[in-house]
Amino acid sequence: DEMRKLVFTMSILAFYMGACSSEVSFSPADPERDAAESARQNYALDNKKDVKLVNQVVLVPQTPNAVDILFVIDNSESMDYPITLLSNKFSNFIDSLSGLDWQICVTTTDITNKYGDIINDGRLYSFSNGQLWINSNTKNAENLFLSLLAHLPDGSGDERGIFAINRAIQRNEGCFRQNASLNTVLLSDEDERSLGGNIKYNNPADDPDKQFKELEPLDFSDSVLATLKSMGLSGKKYTHHSIIIRPGDNDCLAEQKVSYAFAGTHSALLTNKTNGVLGNICAAEYGEQLNFMGENIQDAVASVDLECEPYNMAGSRIINADQIIQDMTTELVTTQTLTGSTIKFSPELPAGASIYLKYYCLL
Repeated sequence: DEMRKLVFTMSILAFYMGACSSEVSFSPADPERDAAESARQNYALDNKKDVKLVNQVVLVPQTPNAVDILFVIDNSESMDYPITLLSNKFSNFIDSLSGLDWQICVTTTDITNKYGDIINDGRLYSFSNGQLWINSNTKNAENLFLSLLAHLPDGSGDERGIFAINRAIQRNEGCFRQNASLNTVLLSDEDERSLGGNIKYNNPADDPDKQFKELEPLDFSDSVLATLKSMGLSGKKYTHHSIIIRPGDNDCLAEQKVSYAFAGTHSALLTNKTNGVLGNICAAEYGEQLNFMGENIQDAVASVDLECEPYNMAGSRIINADQIIQDMTTELVTTQTLTGSTIKFSPELPAGASIYLKYYCLL
């Protein structure tokens, strides 16, 4: 019996060893293949993208046509004529907002005076009726706006439009409603802190008047989105519009160089990130671009801005909106299209809709 058991056990082991060996194959050495695989792995490691996870909740307010608009005006000495052009065509802008529940307030780019004293720092200016904003129900709203522009004090040459936007949001003096989208409009003939913090100007030959100043965190375009997030407003629809010397527009730059002038690099970056209108301060009149801004604001209720152009966890670009949308109001029936960092909805999102998004941003 013991002998039969031993023979049976040996037979079973032989069977399993044979079965296992039949599943294992050994390829002969192939230097070219091994080198190619090593190169592939090294390429993947070298090109791996660092990403951060973004979970974004979009809540469409019960009154989706509510729009708050902050005008940030460069009130330095060189800006008299551009401010006049804005005044001349402000009626175009108001007309283009027809049907919206709009609210408008104003601040300036002068955070400090020439002595470094804190002056405006993003505070809102009062209209002649004593209010800090005008809205779609304000009597003589256009005249109130024009009067305010006409009586702005002469401001500092240290223009800080983006900084002023951040401070206005942080102060939140009542112009920015919880249930409204937010738009900012910057009118300026210079970059942030005049030279945009461009180190190439930090020498006597290129900056004889010593205008160069280093940028601070709130001067950079990304800071506005971070401020909104820190204030619990990351779900708010935000768009920035610029009327500036557009980067690369050398003719406009030369025209404005009768006084100190620089391309508005940082404002343009914020405009591009939020899909706003990039206006031209050298335009003969501002009617058309103010119309475009109004139309852009009208269209905003049909789109959602992401924090970046979206990627997946592996660092590959996402091209379809349905790869981002994790959940949405069950009764919501709409078509989504992803363009850059904006998801557009057709038809537009209804009041009270909620959407949950998940994607990655490159670091």
